[in-house]
Amino acid sequence: MLKNGQKHLKIYVPATNRNENPIWYSPIKYNHQSSIYVAKKMIEAYKKQPEYFGAANCLMFYYNGTSQFLHKEIL
Repeated sequence: MLKNGQKHLKIYVPATNRNENPIWYSPIKYNHQSSIYVAKKMIEAYKKQPEYFGAANCLMFYYNGTSQFLHKEIL
């Protein structure tokens, strides 16, 4: 979830005709790891993105396909 004033970081999605928060998927090399491990690695990758680091209030993780909530990281 992006902080106020960070709308320029949203991504335009033609299918919905609106701007949405960016979504990242975990690398396939982590598929055999636990879900919490994958979330922690994705948090590390997020922190290395200078244009996004500091622009979000929290990171939320869901299972792809089922959309089941997994983990929430408050920043």
